[in-house]
Amino acid sequence: MKNSVASSLVESDTPMMRQFNALKEAYPDCILFFRAGDFYEMFGEDARRGSEALQIALTTRNKGSPNEVPMCGVPFHACEQYLNRLTAQGFKIAIAEQMEDPATAKGLVRREVVRVVTPGTTVSGALLEGDQHRYIAAVEPRGTGQPIGLALADLSTGLFEIAEFGPAERERLWDFLRLEQPREILLPQGRSPHEQQAVAGFQDELARRLKDQPGGDPRIEAAPGTWFDEKQATRVLTQHFQVASLAGFGVEGLHAALAAAGALLAFLKDTQKSDLAHITQLRERSLRTRMRLDEATVEHLELFENRAQGGSRHTLFGVLNLTRTPMGARLLRDWLGEPLLDGKAIEARLDGVAELAGNAVSREALRGVFAQIRDLERTVARIGLPVAGMADIVALREALGAVQILPPFFAEFACSALRQLAGEFDPLEDVYLYLKGRFLEEPGLRLSEGGYIAAGVLPELDSLRELARTSKEVLAGLEAKERERTGIGSLKVRYNRVFGYYLEVTRVHQAKVPADWQRKQTLVNAERYTTPELQEIEDKLLSAEERIQELEQGEFDSARQILVGYARRMQRTARVIAELDALASLAQAARENGYVRPTLRAPGAPRRIAIVQGRHPVIERIALDEPFVPNDVHLDAEDQQILLITGPNMAGKSTVMRQVALIQLMAQAGSFVPARSAELSVADRLFTRVGAADNLARGQSTFLLEMIEAANILHHATAASLVILDEIGRGTSTFDGISIAWAMVEHLHQAGALTLFATHYHELTQLAQELKRVRNFNVSIVEDGDRLAFTRKLVPGEADKSYGIQVARLAGLPAQVIGRAHQVMDLLVAGNLPGGTSELELADAGSKAGAARERGRKSRSSPDHPGQLSMLAPDASPQNERLVAEELRALDINGLTPLEALNLLGRLKTRLASDET
Repeated sequence: MKNSVASSLVESDTPMMRQFNALKEAYPDCILFFRAGDFYEMFGEDARRGSEALQIALTTRNKGSPNEVPMCGVPFHACEQYLNRLTAQGFKIAIAEQMEDPATAKGLVRREVVRVVTPGTTVSGALLEGDQHRYIAAVEPRGTGQPIGLALADLSTGLFEIAEFGPAERERLWDFLRLEQPREILLPQGRSPHEQQAVAGFQDELARRLKDQPGGDPRIEAAPGTWFDEKQATRVLTQHFQVASLAGFGVEGLHAALAAAGALLAFLKDTQKSDLAHITQLRERSLRTRMRLDEATVEHLELFENRAQGGSRHTLFGVLNLTRTPMGARLLRDWLGEPLLDGKAIEARLDGVAELAGNAVSREALRGVFAQIRDLERTVARIGLPVAGMADIVALREALGAVQILPPFFAEFACSALRQLAGEFDPLEDVYLYLKGRFLEEPGLRLSEGGYIAAGVLPELDSLRELARTSKEVLAGLEAKERERTGIGSLKVRYNRVFGYYLEVTRVHQAKVPADWQRKQTLVNAERYTTPELQEIEDKLLSAEERIQELEQGEFDSARQILVGYARRMQRTARVIAELDALASLAQAARENGYVRPTLRAPGAPRRIAIVQGRHPVIERIALDEPFVPNDVHLDAEDQQILLITGPNMAGKSTVMRQVALIQLMAQAGSFVPARSAELSVADRLFTRVGAADNLARGQSTFLLEMIEAANILHHATAASLVILDEIGRGTSTFDGISIAWAMVEHLHQAGALTLFATHYHELTQLAQELKRVRNFNVSIVEDGDRLAFTRKLVPGEADKSYGIQVARLAGLPAQVIGRAHQVMDLLVAGNLPGGTSELELADAGSKAGAARERGRKSRSSPDHPGQLSMLAPDASPQNERLVAEELRALDINGLTPLEALNLLGRLKTRLASDET
């Protein structure tokens, strides 16, 4: 660290550069914005990095001298846009302000760092996404066998939450972090070599797991290990919340999480140089009452980001987010990212949606008021921070003015969920009246210029304003008097910040200037003068304006501190409005899109999903060349647990499966669903593996990624889970793929998870005869010669063809390629390879699916083996059968791994399909 500090300092012995070096040494990992007059200057290595990142000119200080220093700068009045650009690129910036007036300071102006801006602590409206939190997190990885503590804060809203993940829940931690996308993560610096090694390993895994997340790679920050000491962390927390213990927050048993929370709060106080009074509550993120969505499921279902285009367009969130406030949008996003597991809580949320959906007039009126309230939550937070300005006061006053309209609506609520919200609602009338009485109706927005405190607040301010007003009238009278006295009709009394007030006369009238005027400045075409009378007026006026500015700034600071005292009340009201906005959004979506309320099955009842005329909530809204076709889907744990869905590509298998998953998720988030009716059991987990794509950033091929996601499903799916699998095994050879898919279906059948399993492997349809709760379905096709018509309807039974060549024709393959494909297919079905080789080897020739299906059908229809898939090929030689049987008898089944067993089956089946011995 010392070397990096030394390399960032500048070689100069001037007082100002020594001051810069002292501040830079205290903030070595930051770019230092060093205030000098009207600019923030950067020097040395900071200047090089800053000029490159901001694309501004790099110059030098003391050019040509031995103390030449690279430098660049940005105007102080426009610094926020430059801060935004730097933090967006992952930089930390320490802002060093002038703490004295340069005009009155003796010697070098004193400077101090007043704030450190980081990617996770920015509160700039230009960088904050309205519908998403900007989180900073702290993680306490306590080592093998210990829980992992997590703290999460959004400085822009005051949200502060903690959670703990057990030793076996590390995967859930990664899923949680990728869902919440913190922009910055604090880790402890190890206090011993063993701790350092453990933290380094955790940091490497963290960086790998969160690489290329939608919000960008988070900045990983090393914080002092002492900050994570549980006793010190608890002391920081209790002092901040001014409590004797944390028992009142219900978190006292979460030791690792509290260590992380104390460290995070210490970091925020250290960087913001503020008491953070808007952070008023610490609460546990109740993971046990919410469904865990893994990264694959969030991505495959396109809940928040469109995989093809990016952004929220054509996503579930994009369809349901009809909120009128940013805070409502953030809450709705939370609901979709963590669906509820408790049936009563789901029903309560559905009750609220139902009531709002049923009263269009009240709902639209409410939403109109919400639009006026805007982001009350973030406005309250900004007022609690040193960055607060008059624009925030005005925004708060306007928001609270709209809040006063809401009580009559609350009085009409009927369901218990909405009545509970009404009971928690505080209209904050006293705060609103305080703001109205304290600040002008149309205040000036620049604190440095004044003009924002209302009349009657401060008697001294009122009298000084009267003096300033009358002084300006006196100035106007002086101008008129001197014009008449001198005969100079163009004479003007003017003002600038350098020369103050003066009389300006053009050179044409210079001969008319009285002898008692004193020359102040000479210009090319004019002369400027003053008089004793003008000087006296100026002294009174300037001293009055200076005192007015001082009084207004003091009153603003006092008012801000008073408002901070109301922060918790205002945050509670903001939370109620956000929840109502989110419910109204779901109600609006239900009415606009024709959704119905889902029926939840009672706990303990046999698990079932019964969807009638279900639709995909996103695809149905996209303008396509054909109308969307609804589908019925029935799954139940007793009779129809697994649906094996066959049919060609483009037929709509993936759409049907995705819409079932989305309907389940929407219902548990408290939303109505796109269907004629839907009866659902509450699912503990929702697993999807849909689509295939390499993850080159993580060094994972399509097949490896598919197997990793499949392994996660098989390890964690329970009888209460819903599993969606599409084309498992297609990333490897045909025989390997069939074997893996077959074994997975058997495993899921045994686990009891309700499952939709789409496949091109027609051999798997035999499982419907092997396993009692497996049923074959297909997406039907109307065939006219070589042409296909997709009905998009899911129907019972298996597809009898793959229709691959026909789909290739639809995709636009050249006619000569299609023709040749038909010739090759005919050869394969006849038992010949195109090159003249005879005797098909099914295990190594995945293109021979037609012959394989024919053999499978003959085997299944054999009277000797009714309802059973024979492993022996119908044309196997007696000698090969004998050799295979001998090998099977000698086999030690208990000594085989699942992979070895699959490979052995493949080898034996290949031998049976061959004449070789």
